[in-house]
Amino acid sequence: MADYYVNGVSGDDNHNGTSAALAFKTIHQALCHVAPGDNVYIKDTGPYTAAARHSAIPVFTGGSWNPTTRRVTKAGQFVDYSYQSGDRIWLASASIGNGGWYPVAAVIDDDTLLLADNSLYPGGALSDIHNDCTTAMAALCIAGSSDAWIRIKGYGSSVEDAGIVTLDSSDVFEHGFVGLSGNNYYRIENIAVRNTLDTCWQWASGDYVSFRRCAAVNSNGNNGWRGRDRCTWRDCTAEHHGTGILGVNYNQVVGCAISDCASVGISLTMFSGAVGCTVHDCPTGIYLFSHGAVAFCTVFNCSSVGVRQATISSSHISVINCTIDGGGLIGSVGVQCHAMAAGVINCILHNCATCLKAPTAFGDLLVTRHNMYNPSSGGTAVEGFALGEGSVVGIDPRFVDEAGHDYRLRWDSPARAAGWPAYLDMGAQQRKENSRGRGILTGGEM
Repeated sequence: MADYYVNGVSGDDNHNGTSAALAFKTIHQALCHVAPGDNVYIKDTGPYTAAARHSAIPVFTGGSWNPTTRRVTKAGQFVDYSYQSGDRIWLASASIGNGGWYPVAAVIDDDTLLLADNSLYPGGALSDIHNDCTTAMAALCIAGSSDAWIRIKGYGSSVEDAGIVTLDSSDVFEHGFVGLSGNNYYRIENIAVRNTLDTCWQWASGDYVSFRRCAAVNSNGNNGWRGRDRCTWRDCTAEHHGTGILGVNYNQVVGCAISDCASVGISLTMFSGAVGCTVHDCPTGIYLFSHGAVAFCTVFNCSSVGVRQATISSSHISVINCTIDGGGLIGSVGVQCHAMAAGVINCILHNCATCLKAPTAFGDLLVTRHNMYNPSSGGTAVEGFALGEGSVVGIDPRFVDEAGHDYRLRWDSPARAAGWPAYLDMGAQQRKENSRGRGILTGGEM
């Protein structure tokens, strides 16, 4: 395992990157050197911009290669980039398909690179030779493995601090980061991507990626993140997108903050969940297609639905200990279920036109208990559901500061210790008392 360093001010892509003093200048250069189990530490030296990235990364269109001699040739194009043995370049042709990363064995001269292994290359003329995905500020070059994940981490003064590194595309590139197809095995921490033309973090074909304390800001109406299977987001933020986090299967979103999205805050497909998240000012706060759960989440000012279930009969979801404030918006629904199996327990559904809604009553397959329904003026508490055991209607939950979106419960709130089991509060914010082994108690009280 090796450590590589990036410094956008004092680094140099002619360095070997193996220490802070010999750091690379560009993130891409580090990504081209990693192997399973390696770490990449990126220093916060101010935004890594589109201009800085573009000047450092060559793009070669066309060229030729000989599979017998393993040589790639492009007249006069390799002179300024100091390729070394072990570097990787991107080769694409009709027979290779979308292309792939291949290792350089040696530099023959300014025109010619010797590739490492001719067995890697099927026949056919090269249509493109370059060493980066031209649509992104940074593209992963090689995957980790199940027992040797690759870590990419931003830092401030020391590699284990929480300094945030920013990649700012300035509306030049489609993406900030692009992942690999298949299993990635990457841990990515403390990195923010801003101002892309398309999805900030593009992992549409990649599995096994962990994001922690990362951010996605402004994708020009597209997605903050697009992940596939087995991805996790912890303590991440996304704002000003079409959809903040768009995942597929086996995904977990924990402690994230999503806001100001034109469509959906968090959208997950199957066997996925959101826990402890805050979502606001999105038409739909959280969307679950099937077989998922939402717990201890706070959703407010979502003009259509706070938490929404897919319109398929096989969908099953659970919504537990959530606080949803419709903000009195016309047509707002707290939780909307479309299929026959759903559970809504210990939730505060407040100031919604309809607090809890299902198109048809399915009897005992729609489980509700110990919820607080406080619809907006003239609104409806439940539609298609039974109120459920222990539930109350039309009572002010007495938040600490509703106008300021502080949804902790006041000391005299009727939602305190009114949940199920009896030691739990209703809603997402639990009392900051010693639980004495009786349950999960977070947040605070007044």
